[in-house]
Amino acid sequence: MSIRTTYGIYLNARIHARRSELLTKPRYEEMLQCGDVAGIVRCLLGNPFYEKDMAEALLHGEGANAVEEAAGRNLDREFELLTRIVRREPLRAEAMMYFLHRWDLAAIKSLLRRGIRGESAGRFGLVTGPSLPWPVMERYAAQANTLEATVQMLAGQFPSLCGRLPRLLASRNEEQHGAEAVAVLETALDRRYFERCADFMWTGPRLAPVRAYLRLEVDRINLRSMLADLLYGANSAEGRGPWLRGGLVDAAALDAFAASGSLEQATILLENTSYRALHQVFTRVQQTGQLGALDRRFEMFFVERLGKMVHQDPYGLSLFMNYVWLKWLECANLRVLARGVEAGLPSGRVREELICLT
Repeated sequence: MSIRTTYGIYLNARIHARRSELLTKPRYEEMLQCGDVAGIVRCLLGNPFYEKDMAEALLHGEGANAVEEAAGRNLDREFELLTRIVRREPLRAEAMMYFLHRWDLAAIKSLLRRGIRGESAGRFGLVTGPSLPWPVMERYAAQANTLEATVQMLAGQFPSLCGRLPRLLASRNEEQHGAEAVAVLETALDRRYFERCADFMWTGPRLAPVRAYLRLEVDRINLRSMLADLLYGANSAEGRGPWLRGGLVDAAALDAFAASGSLEQATILLENTSYRALHQVFTRVQQTGQLGALDRRFEMFFVERLGKMVHQDPYGLSLFMNYVWLKWLECANLRVLARGVEAGLPSGRVREELICLT
């Protein structure tokens, strides 16, 4: 047995052990039944895997803000561990670090969304990534009081990824600097980060899970762009450009979606693709005018698809990738739970927003 095979078995055992520590549906239900954020805080203080982060967060704030910080700090520690693990896999390190840095992209998007909320946003919706831990995100968030200031700050800090954003924002009317503008900027970020996917740089059977996952990401970006076109009209296409290549939905089908003229017609066309289960998401996007529902549903697709691949190859990368997504969703669920309870939303409404796949 080679050293690499031995390490692979060790890595597999560690990931399985960490998966067993994830919060389950009964634990979420227990926190939901507490009825207030103080009860959620007590539950996290009593959880050995969140106790330290929750206690530290309480030194800086209270309520849902403290829960968000605890979730962010917990995810920071997980990213630090996973980064160390990945760097000991030289043959797969590049592809896996590219996968992990996908959450840096999510962190940058959270700053954009904070920018349209202004100074009152506090820690609301702030998420972290492997290169953007909680203390760094807090520092950036302090400068993100307007969307214009946020975009300028991001362009200065991350020129290769965010350099286009100031020009894109400047081309829009000031009255459009809301959800529509953020949708355009997020599309530009997605395309800049995932445009490498179309070239499928990582070959070989060991990296098959990465390629399969990237196909889903390409479809998410293309479908999101198409929905933005239908929601916001021609203005949204400014940050889109041609469809990304390499997804399961080809360019001809995407052109048909975009030319359908309405979300109702697009939903009908969806039945001819592998994403027919998204019809309820399309309806929700039409009702709310927000594209977040599509992203959340794709997060479930990612976990489900990677979970099937784990059964096919228990020692492959799909186990690692599936775990990272499950851990991310756990922290997202804690944020949703704390904010929903603090806002006094009905338990059923909060429960609908949780994604429980463990």
